[in-house]
Amino acid sequence: MKKILFLITFVFMVHSLSAQSGFEPAEANPEELEIAKELTHRILTEQSKGSYYPLTQDEATAAMIEGLSESVQKDSYKQIQGLFGDYKEVEYKEVLENTEGDKYKIYRFKGHFETDANIEVRTIMDAQGKMAGFYIKPWSDKI
Repeated sequence: MKKILFLITFVFMVHSLSAQSGFEPAEANPEELEIAKELTHRILTEQSKGSYYPLTQDEATAAMIEGLSESVQKDSYKQIQGLFGDYKEVEYKEVLENTEGDKYKIYRFKGHFETDANIEVRTIMDAQGKMAGFYIKPWSDKI
């Protein structure tokens, strides 16, 4: 199952996040949290409708806009849907912030789908408040 999840995981992050070292729990700014949660919810809701969410330059980095194209969103959701059923909602769990290099925040959400699968939906935001990463993976208490 992890292989399948790896295949459907869409990761579009700068290489400084790839190891995710140097990230520590942070206090969530309510406004920033709401932006990250709403953007995450919009993407998955549109995908669940058979559509896609077109990211804008105000919401996401150029790499994310290109990486989460219409075809990528539709294809990946079909795989997610086949494994977990339709998307229902996300529930905020925590935010982590890096302590070195460029500033990023990792927003961790528990993904609720039709099945009882224990899924994490992770949204990474850069210092400008733009989405710089988005992916779905099995939930782990530690990153």
